Amino acid sequence: MFLVLSDTCTAGTQSIGRISPPFEGSMRNWVDNQGQFLLSNSGEFAFGFSTRPDITSFLLGIIHVDSLRVVWTANIGSSVTNSDKFVFGNDGNAYLESGSSVVWSTNTTGNGGATIELQDTGNLILLSNDSRPLWQSFDNPTENPFIWSELYRWNETNKQSQQQ
Repeated sequence: MFLVLSDTCTAGTQSIGRISPPFEGSMRNWVDNQGQFLLSNSGEFAFGFSTRPDITSFLLGIIHVDSLRVVWTANIGSSVTNSDKFVFGNDGNAYLESGSSVVWSTNTTGNGGATIELQDTGNLILLSNDSRPLWQSFDNPTENPFIWSELYRWNETNKQSQQQ
């Protein structure tokens, strides 16, 4: 009798708009969705893992879906493996865990009932149970400032056209 052990890759169902705790995911869990586990309502932006050029390490971030351009990353200086995981705990803290180390965190512990929302603007927001922003990616830019100015300009143009 032989016993075969393997690392299995599974796919979860992508969330649209927001996620609530408890939530946990790794690139391995979301491989069939290109690592993306949260989509904005319009589907224009996704939050999840993106592959580095060496294809064995990953960044957690916000991706513009049509262009596949990464517009924000949580762990810009520390890529992770396909088994490292993003965790959104019942305590309201969201973090990226590599092995037994936390490589990035929103530092929002103590906010039970929080949710994470990915807006159609590309802004990832952690909201308190009364919908107050506790943390947001627009306040923590990590990618090329030119990308952010493009997003800001697009958001302003989009707002103006919706008001008319």
